Amino acid sequence: MLQPLLTSANHESLLRKAARRSTREIERLAAEISPACAGPRDRIRARPSPSKPCEPAAAPAANRPSSAPTEKAAVENGFVFLPELEIAAVPEEKALGVERRVVFTFTAGEAVRGYFEQARDLLRHRFPAGGMDEIIGEALRRLVAQERPGLGFAPKRRSAPRNESNRRRIPKRVEDEVWRRDGGRCAFIGSGGVRCGETAWLELDHVVPFALDGRSDEPANVRLLCRAHNQSEGRRIFG
Repeated sequence: MLQPLLTSANHESLLRKAARRSTREIERLAAEISPACAGPRDRIRARPSPSKPCEPAAAPAANRPSSAPTEKAAVENGFVFLPELEIAAVPEEKALGVERRVVFTFTAGEAVRGYFEQARDLLRHRFPAGGMDEIIGEALRRLVAQERPGLGFAPKRRSAPRNESNRRRIPKRVEDEVWRRDGGRCAFIGSGGVRCGETAWLELDHVVPFALDGRSDEPANVRLLCRAHNQSEGRRIFG
């Protein structure tokens, strides 16, 4: 990332500044040093039909067009260009019953990136791969359902305990308090006094296990653990 920016005049200071930085910090550093340029235009474009074989990456020089495709050529290739929206028409996908896939391109601030990463961690149980289409799609679905009631989305709510078997169920008020207290991060602290702090694959864990008469309705007996530490604690206690 830094190689294109290094010069005989700045390489020593730039490499010193980059030392011990994370990949994200290096990206930010490179962006600050790079000449300012306009970001890519916001657009949505369709992917080629999966029923068609992929075209070669590069055509022979004799068959290669000498200039960028004109508007007419683009239309003939099945694409329609609009000022802020680019969509491809692929009728074969509809005939085959294949879901139409599109590619989103846009730029956003660091805050949006942070929100996306938090959402991806929160939804890891539902979407283990953490794909951008899954996370952003779920966020948009919830937003639309919130703004337009009756679309079938409702947050899961826990029913009040009615019998002995429900005593294991952690009340919603306890979940909320534990989440705030632990800051949405794994609360496991290792032998060196270092907290795990993982934000993905979080699970609610009983400090004193329910099987050993641990309470589910007391926030002090419930904590957030990542899946790995929750399983290791189970093995430590129960073998």
